Amino acid sequence: MNVSQTVKRRRKPNFVNKVGVAKDEKRLVSHLIAAIETNRSSAKNVIVVSELDCFQGVADVVAGTFNGYRLLPKHPKNTLHLLSFSTARILSALADRKKSNISKIVQATGLSTPTIRKELRLLQRLGILQTGSGGRISILHLIRPPFKEIEAYEVKVKDWKNGIYQARNYKSFAHKVSVALPLARATLLKKRLPEFRRMRVGLLGIGPTGKVKWFVKPRRQSPISGPRSFLAAVSLLRTDRRPRN
Repeated sequence: MNVSQTVKRRRKPNFVNKVGVAKDEKRLVSHLIAAIETNRSSAKNVIVVSELDCFQGVADVVAGTFNGYRLLPKHPKNTLHLLSFSTARILSALADRKKSNISKIVQATGLSTPTIRKELRLLQRLGILQTGSGGRISILHLIRPPFKEIEAYEVKVKDWKNGIYQARNYKSFAHKVSVALPLARATLLKKRLPEFRRMRVGLLGIGPTGKVKWFVKPRRQSPISGPRSFLAAVSLLRTDRRPRN
């Protein structure tokens, strides 16, 4: 047996392990999504997606509890693809306001004036606001977050420590963040529960049949970043198959 054959034989187990972990994680994600969709008393108002990216890492599972507010009341859902992160930053800056101006948006978002004017033209076409002379902005449709709560989950097969730090990043857009592990693995972490509580990260275990057990319930907090929370909301709305946006 030559050296190259030896190398190939040594690499194969690592590849198999990675594939195995990916399959296990995918199965956990599927179980978690099913549990969220079926175990909520208000499941009909919950939107669940996997692999959501808000520029703070890709969350394995994100669930949003809809509050009935329509972000684009006069337009179909397919117009949501027009909204970018820059749009989300402006929406956040204008939230709950009736009036504003471009100079205030520049200060709040850090975006350039040309970019802001471009996004304002889009929002004007969508019937959300009206721009006037001197950079004045009148809000025609009060801007609010369309979800009363967003929850983000980091799913891990073993690496719970890395899971905690990844989940903490999701606090930028989510009200609650948690780490999901196989039930047997989560059960072994009883002595580590104070770390989850200190980090304000929830911990749940997922059994082989998909049953979920909470070890630490996540504490609700306001998202750290309004723009990223709006971006997450738009991403969730894009996946909603119901006749509303």
